[in-house]
Amino acid sequence: LRFRDDCLSGELKVKSFNVKMYNVDMPTGNGFGITRYDLNVADRYRYDKNQNIDNILFMFVTCDKFEYKDRHVKLMDFLKTFKHKYIVVKGGGDKILFNEKFNTLTVDIEEIYENLPKKVVKAYKWINDNYPDISHVYKLDDDFGVNVMDYIPCNYMNYDYYGNFVVEVLISTWHYGKCKNKDLNDKEYTKPFKSPHAGGGCGYILSKKAMQIICDNEQQIGDDIYEDKAIGDTLFDNGIKLNVPSFSGKVRISNNKTYTI
Repeated sequence: LRFRDDCLSGELKVKSFNVKMYNVDMPTGNGFGITRYDLNVADRYRYDKNQNIDNILFMFVTCDKFEYKDRHVKLMDFLKTFKHKYIVVKGGGDKILFNEKFNTLTVDIEEIYENLPKKVVKAYKWINDNYPDISHVYKLDDDFGVNVMDYIPCNYMNYDYYGNFVVEVLISTWHYGKCKNKDLNDKEYTKPFKSPHAGGGCGYILSKKAMQIICDNEQQIGDDIYEDKAIGDTLFDNGIKLNVPSFSGKVRISNNKTYTI
């Protein structure tokens, strides 16, 4: 559901149930959020609270540098009462190590911005080897994770690749000032924009099929600096498009476009 760009909010009535919807394009203007809403009101179109989500592994990506900051503390406090399968992924280890007590996976990669693609692929490979019975992985950043239960699509099992925020235009300077490598901090990103992809910060869902493709293309993804774009490009190259259910031939995933497969 999408409002016009000049609309700030609207009302939707579903079976005598009022839902207040919000139009929340990111300030950067490079994409749009999928069906944002007042979190105090259930959204019957997005999340069926009766659906079985036991086949999802929630993967919360965090960073040691933020360990004592508000967003990390908030996430860890939230996870104390989280009743579903999850792991917390961080970097900075000498080897890959899983702490069962805290459900924390430490991967053997330096904890810097430009290593995020490598970090998540290492986590997916570990998950692939250690969670054979799951059907989907839901990747979230630590600052977005506390909202996870409000952003699970109905019939998630029909998607190989589902994102909460659709990136339609690449901001090629997004990494400026974030990288440890000083040469990267003022070097514009030049790889082509292949297809709309899920913004990593707002979370995306991958099927086991999609995750296997990512694991099989570790080098391609690791050579990128934008984790979310690298994931989207790799899946697109292998015939998987964002927010396209496996049973459907077409889906509206952007403001004025319908993509047909």
